[in-house]
Amino acid sequence: AAALPTCSTELLQAAECYEQSGILRDQLDTILPGNFSQDAQRKVLDPAVREAFAQIILQIRDVEAVGIARIEKALGRAGVS
Repeated sequence: AAALPTCSTELLQAAECYEQSGILRDQLDTILPGNFSQDAQRKVLDPAVREAFAQIILQIRDVEAVGIARIEKALGRAGVS
């Protein structure tokens, strides 16, 4: 945002999207640990756990799509393609 002040609004909004994406990513570890422990292996067998995990993944996808669109808009405004 500091490098392209005319695009700072979109870039700051994109940064917020990626911050939200990180928060969502942290939630994945609470649903299903990524350490391949016995507990994680047991949890992955539970359809409800897999559904909750998948829902967070979809939220991450959607948030990052908005972030990408905001970056593209900023770059377009700056004349960068």
